[in-house]
Formats: sequence, C-alpha cells, structure tokens
Amino acid sequence: NRFRTLLIEKCQNVCLEEVVNKHLKCQPLQFLMTGPGGTGKTYTISAFQHLMSKFNSAHLIRFLAPTGNTAVNLPNGQTIHKACGISVYDDSEDSGRHALRLTVSLEKRGQLRDEWKNVEFLLVDEISLVGAQLLCDLDLILRCVREVDDWFGGINIIFAGDFFQLPPVQATPLYKPISTFSKKGPGHAQVRERHGRIAWKQVDTVIELTEQKRMEGDKEFAEAVLRLRLHELLTKEDIALFNSRVIKSLENPQGVDLAQERLKDLIAVVEYNKTRMALNSIKAHHETSGANAPKLLTCTARHTLTRNDVHAKVQQICLQTYNAKLPAELELYI
Repeated sequence: NRFRTLLIEKCQNVCLEEVVNKHLKCQPLQFLMTGPGGTGKTYTISAFQHLMSKFNSAHLIRFLAPTGNTAVNLPNGQTIHKACGISVYDDSEDSGRHALRLTVSLEKRGQLRDEWKNVEFLLVDEISLVGAQLLCDLDLILRCVREVDDWFGGINIIFAGDFFQLPPVQATPLYKPISTFSKKGPGHAQVRERHGRIAWKQVDTVIELTEQKRMEGDKEFAEAVLRLRLHELLTKEDIALFNSRVIKSLENPQGVDLAQERLKDLIAVVEYNKTRMALNSIKAHHETSGANAPKLLTCTARHTLTRNDVHAKVQQICLQTYNAKLPAELELYI
C-alpha cells in the first residue's frame, strides 16, 4: 500500500492509479530471472531485499535455496527443507511413506503457519538445482500452512538461476517434459514429479539478464566462457585461452603457479574430490603457519550404525579407510 501511494503521489496520474489498483487484484506473480553467471542475478536479489527494507517490508519476503551452500549467499537465506519443515526421506514405493503430510508434524505445521502468515514474496535461488519433486513439496506445504488453495499458497514467487548450470541431484529437472505413467499405474514419485512440473508451468514470465558484469574487464574470456556455456564450437583462440589458465603440474609444467601471492584467492576447478581435498589441506596448513596465523582445527568423523557410535576399534579402522565422498578429517580455520 505504501508503494502504491508513493507511485500515485509522485506521478499524480489517474491512469496510473487504475493500473496499480488492477495489478493489486490480479493473480499471484510467478516468474523466472535467469542469465549466465556474472550478469547480476545475486546483485538484483540484494537490491530487491534492500528495497523491501527501505519500505519497512523486509518481513514480507523470504529467501530460499535448495542447498545450504547456496542459501548462505542469500539475505537471511534458508534451505527449502528447513524453511518448510520438509524431511528428507526415502521416496521408494516400499518405504511406507506415501504422503507428504507424513513428513510434517502437527506441532511443526502450527509453527510454519506463524512463520509464513505475513509472507507475500518468496525468492527461490539456484532453481536449476530444484527437482520437480521438491517443487511439488514446496507448493503443497505452502498451500497447507497458508490455508490458501492456490499455487504456492498465493505467494508471489520469484525463481532465480541458470538452467545451463548444475541439474538437481537424483531428481527430475524442471525442464523435463511429463512422462507417461508405467503400466502398473502412477507411483508416489511419479505423482510428485508431475505435480512439480505443472507447478513450474505456472511461470509465464522470464527475465533474462545478458550484460556481463563480473568479467567485464576480461571480455575475451567472458565471450569464450559464454560459447562454452551454450555448447557452441570453440575457436582455437578459446582453447589456447583456457589452456593458459590450467594449474601447473607434472603434465603441464608451464601452467599457472598457485604459489604466487596474487593468486592466493584463486578458485581452482578440479576433476576429483581427492585432488580438491589435497589442495585444501595444503592451503589450510599454509594459512595457519606463522606467528599471527589463525589456529588450525581438525574435526574427526564419527562413524555410526543405526544412529549409534560404532566401537572405538572400528572407528579407527574407518578413519584409515579412504572415502571418495567424505573425508575422515576436516581441517578448519577462521
């Protein structure tokens, strides 16, 4: 209402007042903001949050993301699971859990109603990582806790992300068309998948950001990355440019030397977790050596069996066994 009043006072235009009043009565907005990395999606999200704060309306918007790693980059960001009280559970047909309502307790449902009752805008970032099944869960939960039988509980929802980036893990991408049911009939997973796909089809507006900001000082590299993103044919110059930024190694003795001071904050992309953990360990020990350096903390993994700690001797054996997914020790420093 404050935004509406301000518009009318500034413009003193009767036609504008009619447009604003008409928009306030229309259906909830669902749109997608997309574009390559570095075009300003995160900046736009921050600007939107700042605008809401300016009008003392920050409490009307929530910022969610599919993973904790992506949620920390948002203002007061949370994961979709955390904000909606969705439990992570086995979705197989014989798991015995065939309804979403079984994953939200009555006590949690009351808490969620209080948390969502005043929310009018929802922004979901990194939408490429959201599977159709999770979008189904989000829609059903918001309908329930808002007590509004409309898409996403009648909340204006903004999706942000880039579908050329990572797809969801062990889930159906939102861009995948609806598949036919199996001969046995629709299973619970297929129903959720279809519901999520239909929910995604409610998005009828796409805003694509195209102007490169992050790499505007290196247009040659930005254009090469864009061609790579779109799976276009790379030029010989593109390949030479990428090869010039490969890390120095036995196979590439002329490559980039990470020991240089100017490259200390460089982000290295590697193929294997084992390489990543080795590089991170070397950097952690380097950053924590010296008189005024921060202290290095080593967190050791706890191995459990049916939620109980395994025997101490077994713990030692587990710690000596390399796991490609999770390290036995995690080295941390401030």
